[in-house]
Amino acid sequence: MPQRERNRRRLQALVDKPQPPLLYSCVPADVVKHLPPDVVAQMTESVCTSCRARVLAHKPVFAGLRETARRLNRTVTVLCRACSMVLMEGVEHDELRIIDPVVESRIDQWDNMRN
Repeated sequence: MPQRERNRRRLQALVDKPQPPLLYSCVPADVVKHLPPDVVAQMTESVCTSCRARVLAHKPVFAGLRETARRLNRTVTVLCRACSMVLMEGVEHDELRIIDPVVESRIDQWDNMRN
């Protein structure tokens, strides 16, 4: 069985639990080279629960998600984008993307300065 299929089945077993974890889909760690230093300071490194790929999580969002999980007596599962896409293949779902507007404008400003 290919690794991708094993990952999908393992992730599916996680979300099929009676108390499924909250899923946090993160950006790859190599995206750090495209971010301004002040935004990088707001990120924390983690690993994908499924494939162990290095990812970056936004500290305030990650902390808020962990607090929500604690209140709901659930866990947080960190996923890279690839594993997140594998899990959601063929499944209707809603994806909630939360980005701090200040961070978003800072990234846009950084991109404009670099070009």
